[in-house]
Amino acid sequence: MDPAELQAHLPPGLEIETFDGKAYLGFVPFDLASIRFSFGMPWSGFPETNLRTYVRHAEHGTGVWFFSLDAAHYLSCLGARVLYKLPYYHGAMMIARELGSVSFYGTRIDRQKLPAVWNKGPALARYQVSCSTDGETEQAELGSLDAFLLERYRLFAAGGDGSILT
Repeated sequence: MDPAELQAHLPPGLEIETFDGKAYLGFVPFDLASIRFSFGMPWSGFPETNLRTYVRHAEHGTGVWFFSLDAAHYLSCLGARVLYKLPYYHGAMMIARELGSVSFYGTRIDRQKLPAVWNKGPALARYQVSCSTDGETEQAELGSLDAFLLERYRLFAAGGDGSILT
């Protein structure tokens, strides 16, 4: 995407990070499995998706900015919204696994406004994503697009006072 187009949707203090002059808007579905609280209590897994971009903060370095996160567990959505100031929404989701592929299906249940960056399409967020799982897994090469998109270990959120949380 055009970096300026995505930058317009970020809070002050975050800058779009580009790879080869391009900004990326990622839609990432995944399955949270085998979750445990720090005090050892297990938590059932659930599907989640996020709409994200890749950013840099002057003090904290590179990370991810989430425009929206949908999860199939209402209490987790509520907790993350309140505790971490992340834009979580409740969604109905399903994962179908077949030999050599995995498919994610989802619809947002919360009737919240869709993120401004999602400026086209229906008012109801609904998706189907399928991908191949054939082949060997590989380490992302340093300096590659894969590493740029995947090797992110910091997330940012906006505090109620306009501050950037990490």
